[in-house]
Amino acid sequence: MQRHDSRVCLFDLLADDNQLAVEIVASEWLARYTSNWKLALAELYTLLAKAGSCIFTVTVQDFEQLSAEGIGARVLSDMMAGNFLDDNPLDFQSTKSAKWQFKHFRTTYLEFWDSIVKVCDDNGAFNMGRQSQENNEGEAVDNPTTLFDCITDMLAVFSSLRARRLRLAATEAGLQLISSLVQNAKVAANTRDLKQRQLDAERKKNRPNRSIAKSLHDGLANAQNSIRNTETMIQGAFNKFFTHRFRDIDPSIRSACIHSIGQWMCDLPLFFLSDFYLKYLGWSLNDKDSRVRLAAISSLLHVYQASSENLALMDTFNARFIFRICEMLSDADSRVVASAVKTLGVLHGSGVLSRQDMEPVVTLLLDEDAEVRSAAASVIPCMVRWEVLRDADVPTRGSPRGKNKPTDKQGRFSTLLAIVRMTADLCDSRARIASVVDSLWTIYRDIFTDWNLMFSILLNDGTDDFEQHSLKSNVCLNSSHATALSNVLICSVRRARGEELVKSDSICGHPMHLLSKRQVTRSQCEAQCHAHELFTQASMILLPSVMCKWKSDEQVLVPLIEVVQHLKLEHYSLRHREEDFGAIVKFITEMFFLHSSKRVMDACMDVLCKVIGEGTFHFREMCAQCSKDILLVVAKSIGEIVGSDRSERAREVTQSKFDKSGEENDVTPQKKNDEFDHLQMQIALLRLNSFLSFILLPIPLTGVVSKYDDIHKNLLTIISDVVNVPSHFRANSAALATRAAAMLLVQRVVSAVGETSDSDFDVGKYTTMIADFMETVAAACRSLMESNTCNRLLVKAFAASVTNLVVYSQFVTDRKS
Repeated sequence: MQRHDSRVCLFDLLADDNQLAVEIVASEWLARYTSNWKLALAELYTLLAKAGSCIFTVTVQDFEQLSAEGIGARVLSDMMAGNFLDDNPLDFQSTKSAKWQFKHFRTTYLEFWDSIVKVCDDNGAFNMGRQSQENNEGEAVDNPTTLFDCITDMLAVFSSLRARRLRLAATEAGLQLISSLVQNAKVAANTRDLKQRQLDAERKKNRPNRSIAKSLHDGLANAQNSIRNTETMIQGAFNKFFTHRFRDIDPSIRSACIHSIGQWMCDLPLFFLSDFYLKYLGWSLNDKDSRVRLAAISSLLHVYQASSENLALMDTFNARFIFRICEMLSDADSRVVASAVKTLGVLHGSGVLSRQDMEPVVTLLLDEDAEVRSAAASVIPCMVRWEVLRDADVPTRGSPRGKNKPTDKQGRFSTLLAIVRMTADLCDSRARIASVVDSLWTIYRDIFTDWNLMFSILLNDGTDDFEQHSLKSNVCLNSSHATALSNVLICSVRRARGEELVKSDSICGHPMHLLSKRQVTRSQCEAQCHAHELFTQASMILLPSVMCKWKSDEQVLVPLIEVVQHLKLEHYSLRHREEDFGAIVKFITEMFFLHSSKRVMDACMDVLCKVIGEGTFHFREMCAQCSKDILLVVAKSIGEIVGSDRSERAREVTQSKFDKSGEENDVTPQKKNDEFDHLQMQIALLRLNSFLSFILLPIPLTGVVSKYDDIHKNLLTIISDVVNVPSHFRANSAALATRAAAMLLVQRVVSAVGETSDSDFDVGKYTTMIADFMETVAAACRSLMESNTCNRLLVKAFAASVTNLVVYSQFVTDRKS
């Protein structure tokens, strides 16, 4: 074994990975302290200085001539003179050297201080004073001091210096010193408890052995004395540097202090879980640096999770600082928010926080940060479980058991209802519900993919069959809950098929993120296919009934229509149930004309377009015919309204020539009739716009090209009416007609791209149609601008449609040239 002379440097030994073990270095240092305490303490001073990046060696002469404060001032002045390392030994990631010579120094440095405590505790060297050493050498000592006081004074001085690296090195050593003492106290406490149990068991015997009982009693007293002495040292070290460094100007030092005291509270709760120590955590919750706040809230979380008994020791702290923990849900740092959510979840599970106090946590399921959403999702099961037990009237811990205990089927039913109620109260937007489903997917995947359960809830009408599955007879599904459940259904179907409901933060914003696809394993692919088949099987039986029940509720109907495009159409063909799917297509066509909402229209046309593009031949022909019928009906409706409007205007002109006195009497009823006609016009134009937004003409719908001219002329007539009679209704209709006319012309260009040069595409006729369209729209815009009957935004909508047409019509110009 290698021996060290008086010129040995602890810093070099700890920085070199090929040297002796740290325990051996600590043992040999203690041996040198026993023989020459001045040299050993000078080595510790040198270790602290070099660990703080200062190239300074404290000699025995310096130790004899200077006090601890003087040595610290000498090291600081030498460092300010430029005598320091470029690299920080305690932070190898900031090193400028390619060799990373300090990569493991921080680990060995802290291990050295831990070994010092262990070795001194085994030998009782911490209470060894200078008096005994000096007497062996024949010298007198005026102020005897223990080794522990020497080390803590040294660390306290260096932790107060102006140089950040020196403060960090001393603070790290001091925190490790207290951590090692806490571990010793923990071991001694376990030994005391063991001796106490053995002594109690010995005393319960009929004939206890006195010698064994006396030995156990002496061991118990020694363990108690050891705990008392260790706690005294912990208190002394804590007061010397922790009480000053926890408010250091450097946030990394403050966070290290808070992280350490949180660990001490978990290891030695009976000593540290008092208001004297807990106040440091509470104060740090308001620190201006997010790293310190994160350390504080994370430490609290670990303390709460360590044992339920810790909560009983923290009643005063919770009453004072629990409001601040709730405020941290709005922290700027997402990591702090995530830790605060988990902390509140533990408090809610322990009964400290009520369900109402947890409402802000539910809203975090919509947060843009994935870590926050994941933390909020981890708390939701506790909240849902509380609601299920409340509905089941099952008593909580500490109260007598109730008569009603939910079965597995009832539990799934009530869990889904609780999630639906939570989602309905949270939001009604599809994007928000998608975020909720994506956040809870890992936890509630089995419930989200129980298609029969979802359909059965949507089919409930308050009958006994519904109540026998519920845990309380007053459970019902109102319109808002049905809307939330239908949106949860469509989001669950998309998620089960592997679709990303929320874009990943790592790829969102990247120009190629739309082209990237999530990598799936073979087992995941099989699970997605299995879920797809189960959904189709359940939908074949229950979906038509559910759609018929909610056909009058637009908010519920739209998601139900959208799920049709996720059906596996092969099942209808294999089971010879094409008529069943035909009935669904017919129902969708009826809903297209039954509702005047653009959302319902778009959902219907999206399904038809999906089947036309990806379905089998039979289903493609079926949907193509339905789309053709829709176009014919819409075109006929627009033509009839335009013709009726022309006839009415002609009648008004004729009547005004012969009877001017009767004109005033007919104004009011004529205005009502005009409003009704233009309302019908806007609905028809909305249907045409929805149709043209999804269905490409004329490729999938042959035989309707002849309708182009009639539809185009009617649309231009609607736009030109704004010039003659400017009004709010006519302006809105003109905007819709402009968009529809532009899409008609654009689709004709798109269809001409695949045609040959000798096709019947008439470039001249098409150019004339564009010119007429441009002239009519320009006249309508001028009329609206002059009459001030509409907002300029409507004019901008006209300009956007024209711009879109100009861009796509470049093909015509190139072809003509």
